[in-house]
Amino acid sequence: MHPILQSHCESGVFSHGYLLIGRDEGCEAARTAASYLLNTDITGLHSHPDFLERSFEQFGINDAHQLRRAAWIQPSSGAKKVALLIIKNITQEAINALLKLFEEPSKSTHFFVVVDSEDAVSSTLRSRLTVLNCKKSYEIGKEYQKIAERFLTMTTPQRLNWLKKIKDKNEAAEFLTAIEIALRSKMDSTRVNPHTNFGIAHSAHNEVNAKVGVGVKRLRSQKGRFLF
Repeated sequence: MHPILQSHCESGVFSHGYLLIGRDEGCEAARTAASYLLNTDITGLHSHPDFLERSFEQFGINDAHQLRRAAWIQPSSGAKKVALLIIKNITQEAINALLKLFEEPSKSTHFFVVVDSEDAVSSTLRSRLTVLNCKKSYEIGKEYQKIAERFLTMTTPQRLNWLKKIKDKNEAAEFLTAIEIALRSKMDSTRVNPHTNFGIAHSAHNEVNAKVGVGVKRLRSQKGRFLF
């Protein structure tokens, strides 16, 4: 499992949505995370009323609308619901609809979108999700862990000077992962997850059409198995 998602499982503090790159690895990671979120054994996920897993050859606008309605229905057996969506292709209309869903997420629902490659979805949609490449084997060495922990104690000028040493994208990605793990190790599970604030455009306080608002309010009061 990607070390960032592993740290979220250990802390119990999750982002509202993840884009997992790599079909097999991503599905395995998502199911493991779902078992943590739903407090159930991974072998019993598919019979859990608050777990949804579906594969799509092409995810279209109707699928996006049905998912949005289902996401606002209250969990049946606990405080959380999990949707695992395995998508090969997605239409632009569906992307636009999902943007609305991920900008104004239900607090009780966590999404795991699994694709074969990062290019399968638009950069705009990626910016609403925590993107993790599960195909790559992440082994953060002790040296990087120590550097990351030391980096957190530096002053701003010291951090800027140190960052100048990073020469390429791969080294930057490894360092950011190490920083995430170092931060997680210091966090109490009751604190707010800062990861959800990186690169995610929130508009939860935007005015909502009155008709849509009434519909969402009605859905929030309903309970039922997570289906669409």
